[in-house]
Amino acid sequence: MEKFKKLSWSLYALILICFAMPFVTVSCGGQKVMSVTGIQLITGTTTQISGQTQKLDPSPYVIGAFIFTVIGLFFVIKNNKNNFRNGSIVNALTIIMLFIYKTNTDNQAVNQGQGAITLDYNFGFWGTVFLSFVVAIIMIYYYQTYPVEKKDK
Repeated sequence: MEKFKKLSWSLYALILICFAMPFVTVSCGGQKVMSVTGIQLITGTTTQISGQTQKLDPSPYVIGAFIFTVIGLFFVIKNNKNNFRNGSIVNALTIIMLFIYKTNTDNQAVNQGQGAITLDYNFGFWGTVFLSFVVAIIMIYYYQTYPVEKKDK
């Protein structure tokens, strides 16, 4: 069980590091315009594009994914059978939130850029998705194999 806890802590640390890495690179006409980290998508940011200041609002979907990741981390702290199930659920919700973000952002780029704007999802985005999936699978495994604790009366 101790190995599981160390592995889970390590994976959650990597997920949180992925939020600090570039999530999305925006290009217009083949030229890179900007790169945005997960933290910038959580807090919002301003950037200079062609001499103009552009404001990027926080993404509620990335905020939700980050919150679910932190909740999952708390489930690892207190390891019991129900927390394994709950942890797998919040990791699945993290993945869902990130794919909703990706779908909405792709649609906005198509509608506003009329095909000239392209979005490339970077290691931070895909690393968060992949590691959340791995943690969810591990937690499902431990939920199914971990014995129920008997309380002394």
